[in-house]
Amino acid sequence: MDGLHQALVREGLSVIFVNLGESRPTVARATAAHRFTAPVLLDTTGRAARAYGVTGTPSVFIIGRDGTILGSAVGPRPWTEASGRALLEALVRARPGEPVRGAGAAPAGTLTPDMPLTPTGPARSH
Repeated sequence: MDGLHQALVREGLSVIFVNLGESRPTVARATAAHRFTAPVLLDTTGRAARAYGVTGTPSVFIIGRDGTILGSAVGPRPWTEASGRALLEALVRARPGEPVRGAGAAPAGTLTPDMPLTPTGPARSH
């Protein structure tokens, strides 16, 4: 995901990593070791995880420019592969409220790079 952040930040994609429960020094070491350039939110209390209903990691939330959660996923996804990158590039180019469609469909409540996406509600701000 950090590679996508680097590649698409100029086009409007923002990637924010959220670390659940680890200390600042631990996260700083991991960030340096992996050479992450995207910002990292420390969620030492679990407040952000609860606000977004995180049930497992990794969790991904795609939030539109207008604050709408476009979709979410739990578990690894091929974001850096062609289908994932195409979806993210389409989201970056989309106008607010405009549906973005991938190549196929996925079960309700999941997000994969090839599923159709439409806005699902405002992002929670906590």
